[in-house]
Amino acid sequence: MLGVVFSYGISLKDWQDSGLLAREIWPYAQLVQDGRTQVLLFTYGDARDLQVPLPDGVRAIPMGRASGPLGALRSLLLPWHWREEFASCQVMKTNQVWGSWVAIIAKFLCGPKLWTRAGYEHYLNHLVRRSPLRKRWASY
Repeated sequence: MLGVVFSYGISLKDWQDSGLLAREIWPYAQLVQDGRTQVLLFTYGDARDLQVPLPDGVRAIPMGRASGPLGALRSLLLPWHWREEFASCQVMKTNQVWGSWVAIIAKFLCGPKLWTRAGYEHYLNHLVRRSPLRKRWASY
């Protein structure tokens, strides 16, 4: 089983509403179609994520909406709350660096292999934009 941890704060419904769903789901649908694995999508959504149509073998696990500092602190507990689902995965993959801490904690808690994908690189972009030191430090 492959587990995919969404970017922090992003839901499957967000993908659908922004028109990204087909593009983002395609590689996972191919893995399932080829008989290589099944896929769990760990999203920052709610029950609406369960209404988004997905290919057979791809299932959403809406972990709940998250935003702001309290949501980020709460997200640190998600691997414990969803540990059975994380433990069913042989491999965890991050969709972006932003939110990858959930997959990293799940890796240490449950033991799946971890593949990271950088996507948007907050720290480098803060450097280029000469953001305030606190933003650079937080993203580092």
